[in-house]
Amino acid sequence: MNVNVSEVLRKTLSDDIEKLMSDTQSGASAILARRRLQALADNSPLLLAWLAEPWWGQDIETTLIHCARVHLYARILDDALDENLPIHRLLLLRAQPLFWSSIGNLAIMHPQQWQQSAQLIEETIQSVERDDEQAQPILWGMKNHHLLLIPLLLSDNNESFESSRAALSDLILLMQTGDEWKQGALKTKEIQYQVLAEIERILLNGTPQMLLQGGWHSAAQRVLWECEQLLAVLSPPA
Repeated sequence: MNVNVSEVLRKTLSDDIEKLMSDTQSGASAILARRRLQALADNSPLLLAWLAEPWWGQDIETTLIHCARVHLYARILDDALDENLPIHRLLLLRAQPLFWSSIGNLAIMHPQQWQQSAQLIEETIQSVERDDEQAQPILWGMKNHHLLLIPLLLSDNNESFESSRAALSDLILLMQTGDEWKQGALKTKEIQYQVLAEIERILLNGTPQMLLQGGWHSAAQRVLWECEQLLAVLSPPA
């Protein structure tokens, strides 16, 4: 199920990116901007599908597509804030109809969760602002809490989501940490120690077990894999 869903999301996001950038010039900044957005289209659908795992087999595709488009918009906004080049400002402008259409559809489809959804977005914005001032691995899950819209909306904010929310945030933190490592953000000893502290906390808190209990089996496996990979990178050779 996750393979089928993730492929739908990958194609949807790729088509959206093509529409946003179809007539942009092929300069270096445009090429890099497109490459970064395409990386999101290629890499994020599996994570989005994992977050929806307890509802595989149900009619969830439309909700996932709209949540994926919110995620795409978050990347466009992040690039505009970080780079502030003409291509990023253009993409931010062009993405507005797509973003507001998805937000409106989610509000119509899940009206009872509007307030909780807004709270997740508020957490995302506040965490991004704090992390931009000073990189803090402890914030790397929360600054992507817009992704928690998926389990929030699909569960109707039920007990299973509330009991697994912290564990799902830990999954997102680890995935973001892997991205930060690829971008060279884990070079300083201070950041490395903070990442190791987060890994220790996640394992001691029983995050994989919490995910398994909630029905997120693929996410639980990924948490262990991400911890193993990060420990291999950060631990000094014997």
